[in-house]
Amino acid sequence: MASSIFSMKPLLIGFLCLCMAVSQAATGQESQDLTVNLSGYNHTDHGIGSYEVTLQNGATAGAGYLDAGQGGGGHTCCLSIPRVWQAGMTANIVMHTIKKGKDIRVEQTVPVPQYAAGDAGLFIVHFLRNGSYKVFVTKYSLGHRKYPLAGKEAELEPGVPLEIIWE
Repeated sequence: MASSIFSMKPLLIGFLCLCMAVSQAATGQESQDLTVNLSGYNHTDHGIGSYEVTLQNGATAGAGYLDAGQGGGGHTCCLSIPRVWQAGMTANIVMHTIKKGKDIRVEQTVPVPQYAAGDAGLFIVHFLRNGSYKVFVTKYSLGHRKYPLAGKEAELEPGVPLEIIWE
């Protein structure tokens, strides 16, 4: 009798795993987070050595050098963001650079504007000429008509309007 119970053990374990999987699928549970790539645009007149992003949920990612007036070409994997935007969301950005031979570290906490999960793909940091930072969660790139940054603020070079290249 005892040997027949032990021979059924793998079958019982398989049945329990199947029940748990069906139960989770039936309740429609999905991850509470989205994984997006990190990218940046440098609107300043000096290079940025590196930068790190840390969200309130503890997720963090960092990226390397951005030349003056450049960005968007490279993406760093990965940053985990909440699937549903939350009021009051912020990102802490730490930027490292060298000016006049001195290491400079600038840290700012900025709001994360509202986003929809279907429009998420990139977490983009903008280092603006006035010294402020802005972030966006979007699937669009700078130059797309639906990109959230436009006008003079979006110019990578002062006085050179950004051309809308994607409709």
